[in-house]
Amino acid sequence: MIAVFKTDVHEAVRDTVLQLLRVHFPDSHITIDLEDCDRVLRIAPCLQPEQQVEKLLTEQGHYCEILK
Repeated sequence: MIAVFKTDVHEAVRDTVLQLLRVHFPDSHITIDLEDCDRVLRIAPCLQPEQQVEKLLTEQGHYCEILK
């Protein structure tokens, strides 16, 4: 399953966010498209509930919304 999120992640924090997510999702391919207006975060496969990703990023002070 691929999980897709709208975020507010920007260039200055992208690597930090990716590093955090890779700790929690070590077997997943994770990307953040900074050129997209929604700064789309994709996690594939996402074996955890999408709400867990959303909570993880919001706890770090980032906007994160599940895209359907």
